[in-house]
Amino acid sequence: MTSVLDKWHQMLSNQISFTNFEGNSINMFWDGIFEAVTWIITMVGIILLWHSRINPNLQFSNNLLIGGLLAGWGTFNAMDSIFNHYLFAFHNVKEIDRNPELWNLGFLIFSFILIITGWIIIRKK
Repeated sequence: MTSVLDKWHQMLSNQISFTNFEGNSINMFWDGIFEAVTWIITMVGIILLWHSRINPNLQFSNNLLIGGLLAGWGTFNAMDSIFNHYLFAFHNVKEIDRNPELWNLGFLIFSFILIITGWIIIRKK
């Protein structure tokens, strides 16, 4: 059974308490909206990638695809971290912990590792 102590990375948990049913329902609703928008953006990106294959100036490779995926994932996470964890303080990666700031910093560092790794893979010949 999951307790409120196990809550990770909910969208509004710093704004709306998730310790009761109503607050938890609101948090889960907005998490679902966020996930739906994320999937829509992902599908648009896949469609654009599919249509760009006819451009003769682009040279597709596995390195470009894998590196681009990693760099994109890292960029998305870095933006989430910078805006939602630091600027707006909507939530933390792990809300209830002795030091949630360590989780936020770890998430941001991992984001930059993904970006750097993706860039290195893209640049490989």
